[in-house]
Order: sequence, then C-alpha cells, then structure tokens
Amino acid sequence: MAIYALGLVGILVFYVLVLAVGIWAGTKQKNNGEEEVLLAGRNLGLAVGVLTLIALIVP
Repeated sequence: MAIYALGLVGILVFYVLVLAVGIWAGTKQKNNGEEEVLLAGRNLGLAVGVLTLIALIVP
C-alpha cells in the first residue's frame, strides 16, 4: 500500500484552507449568544416549543 505524497499534501492544504476560511468568517461575525445562533435571530413561540418538547419525549 503506497501513500501518494502529492495527494496527501493536496488534501492537507485543502483542509487548512477550509479551517482558515472558517476562522476568518468567525471573526467577522458579532459575538452572539448561543440562542441567537441556534434560532437565527427569531423567537421560538410557545406552541412550537411545546410541540418540540412533546416530539422529543414521544418516540
């Protein structure tokens, strides 16, 4: 089983670039809380919240 060095280097460069873009994009955003990120700035209504909890409990 041979390891192709050029292919391995290409994959590593790709992952480093993806990581760099992710870090760069993360620094451009405001420091929002966890709820802001999960709900995308929207409010979760009472009815939707209750139905979601019921769906989690009942398999």
